[in-house]
Amino acid sequence: MTAIGLPLIVAILWGTFAVPDAGVLRLALELAIFSFATWALYSTRAVSWCLVLGSLVALHHELSYDRIAWLVGSQ
Repeated sequence: MTAIGLPLIVAILWGTFAVPDAGVLRLALELAIFSFATWALYSTRAVSWCLVLGSLVALHHELSYDRIAWLVGSQ
């Protein structure tokens, strides 16, 4: 059930908050999803992939600082 249910719930939440008015909630959802994915890789001893995903997510958020400022400022 978890193998199907959890990704389905995450997809529904992602689609629900993919609107311009979501703001900080959208940013928090993104960080929660990618933090969980990074933790899941780490907990399965896929440390290399954990570091790759974590680094890419951090790089993405650094390069899209204007989007982050817009999301935070849209409240």
